Amino acid sequence: MQTIEKEVATGGTITLDGKHFVNCTFTKCQLVYSGGDFALTATNLQDCQFTFMGPAHRTVNLLQGMGAIKPNGPFGGPVLGTVQ
Repeated sequence: MQTIEKEVATGGTITLDGKHFVNCTFTKCQLVYSGGDFALTATNLQDCQFTFMGPAHRTVNLLQGMGAIKPNGPFGGPVLGTVQ
């Protein structure tokens, strides 16, 4: 897994899979997750949106269908984005 330290990004797109983020700050970023391994250590996410792809997208659909998460944002942030 690739380690990324002290990255600061505003308004960008960050792919989470295969990465370990340490002491990073992401503001108003699009966080893309496909279901692979990742880690966040002392990393601050401010007003970010998640986009789920592939297996992660299918898992989100299942959880929404079961009522386990709400379609308007299970993370307390903006609307949950999903793509196939």
